Amino acid sequence: MPGEGMGHRAELVEAEVDSSRQHDTNPVGVWFAVESAYQNTAIGRNRAKLAAARDAVGRAGGQYQPPARLTHTPSARSALTIAGERARVHG
Repeated sequence: MPGEGMGHRAELVEAEVDSSRQHDTNPVGVWFAVESAYQNTAIGRNRAKLAAARDAVGRAGGQYQPPARLTHTPSARSALTIAGERARVHG
């Protein structure tokens, strides 16, 4: 092809080798398995807190209401105001 030099061909060979290594080692599958294990461990350790949060959302009619301690900082109040306005406009 026009414009292809040795540098371009070397990049293609390197990409092919890299692709075959990824296929052999399955980095996405490994990442997914490790990430899932971390998340499942966190869920197991916090099962009661997560159940309470799920129940609180249900009591709020499906609308998440953050605990007051999370809304006391100016930046948190500002973010919540912006999020509420977006939900009102786009909701």
